[in-house]
Amino acid sequence: MELTATLGKLTPELLTAALGGSSGPTGDSSTATPGFLKGVRVEPLSEDLRQEHSIDAAVIAGLVVTDVADDSDAFRKGLQVGDVIVRVNNQPVKNVAEARSKKGDSGDAVHLTIVHEGQTKFIVVKS
Repeated sequence: MELTATLGKLTPELLTAALGGSSGPTGDSSTATPGFLKGVRVEPLSEDLRQEHSIDAAVIAGLVVTDVADDSDAFRKGLQVGDVIVRVNNQPVKNVAEARSKKGDSGDAVHLTIVHEGQTKFIVVKS
């Protein structure tokens, strides 16, 4: 018996597909990070994401927006791929679990502090 394995980076698309979800194209709401914001996919800030999205070194923690569905409230309010969510409801966040716990109930307004191209912005979106 022979077993062949290929090792590589687990991308969000592959993870979604492995969990039985859709790995739809960018802008598809099926790519959202479950339990956070409808139609938004985020990942904790890493050096790879910092380089990929040219995020300023002054941003030390947060959630990098990696996809925004074009039919989402977040998209309509101006959230873009590469933005970094640094606060949810005025509380700092470093990972998705923290963001989920600070966003409130589904449908509530969520106050986000984001860094967009080096500038701090504030937006309010529906969760």
